[in-house]
Amino acid sequence: MSMTLSKKKRPKREDKQLDGSIKVEAEVFDRKSLISLSTLIEGKFFDTVEGLISRGKEANVFLAKKKDEYFAVKIYRIETGAFTHIHSYIDGDKRFEGAANSRMQIAMTFARKEHGNLKIAQKGKVRVPIPVKFRRNILITKFLGENGLRYPQLFEIGSEKPEVDLQSLLFEIKKLYKAGLVHSDLSEYNVLMTEDGPYLIDFAQAVPLSHPAARAFLERDVRNILHYFEKKYKIRKEKEEVLKWIKGD
Repeated sequence: MSMTLSKKKRPKREDKQLDGSIKVEAEVFDRKSLISLSTLIEGKFFDTVEGLISRGKEANVFLAKKKDEYFAVKIYRIETGAFTHIHSYIDGDKRFEGAANSRMQIAMTFARKEHGNLKIAQKGKVRVPIPVKFRRNILITKFLGENGLRYPQLFEIGSEKPEVDLQSLLFEIKKLYKAGLVHSDLSEYNVLMTEDGPYLIDFAQAVPLSHPAARAFLERDVRNILHYFEKKYKIRKEKEEVLKWIKGD
């Protein structure tokens, strides 16, 4: 059941704008996130925040709506985000080195980094959420789902055509590599299954090919996907052969 955020939890100058606009399920926003949400609403990026889509270690994702169009609003938590191994994804990425020295800076860097990575992936025609806007620790993307219900993750629903879906996923990894990125955290939990095929999500950890750990991250991504399909569907592919194909060796 959703509820309107109480005035006690809002900055006073946002009260008028946020009345009836943010409906959340047992979720408390920090002051700075509320101010950013208010600014995004004033900027007409969306009209209402409808409810929680998912809760992760570093961020929560909410469903937002503007007229008949839905958006995903990802809010990186400032106080309680579990930014595990964060520096392994930032150190070595020349775009963001030295940008994360506090919890607030980490949250803001992750939002900015994911937005930039999604734009690169989109330009490379990788199936990803379309980035719309970021502000401080908040990222807005087009919503992947129908009628306000998100598409299921691979681990939730599995695959009706495992051979086809495995090859599609590997092709997305290849396109991403050609665009100059490695996802770095890919598994059955970061794949949404749609009628058009699998989509890759959660790009805050993605790194450029120049990152010193890019090769190791790519090997891990491929290993995770191959392991899932081998364990669940008995489909076996040699990791080294797949890596050569992805890199065009």
